[in-house]
Amino acid sequence: MVKVDETLLRVISAVPVFAGIGRLELIALLTNASRVERGTNQIFFDEGDTGQTFFVFIAGSATIEKRTETGWQSLVDLRPGDTFGEMALVDGGKRSARVLATSNAVALMFQKNDIDLSLEAAIVIYRNIARILSKRLRHYNEKL
Repeated sequence: MVKVDETLLRVISAVPVFAGIGRLELIALLTNASRVERGTNQIFFDEGDTGQTFFVFIAGSATIEKRTETGWQSLVDLRPGDTFGEMALVDGGKRSARVLATSNAVALMFQKNDIDLSLEAAIVIYRNIARILSKRLRHYNEKL
């Protein structure tokens, strides 16, 4: 469980996945979230893991990596406020990449079951996740 204070509320309310969530719903979500800390070269989750959680990156440095024929390829470096793990949350599939801490790193982990407790909050979060995933897909399509 995460201790909720005004600073955390202000930071988390600026995260796009929570845009449009009411203060009380946000407090409830944060209260049920878990703080996850990883040291250098430790993973938050691995490619192929099942997932019922998503994360908000808080501090440190980490990268999203994809396994290739020649090893791991970094796709994107995470910054505070970035989210990861949303795809498995939405479709129930396996993780498509791994997230590796490249220094001591902290993230907040949110469980699908906790999100789904509030229909109003869930609708907003899943809509926001759809927008985020669509934006990422467009970005990578343009790169190709």
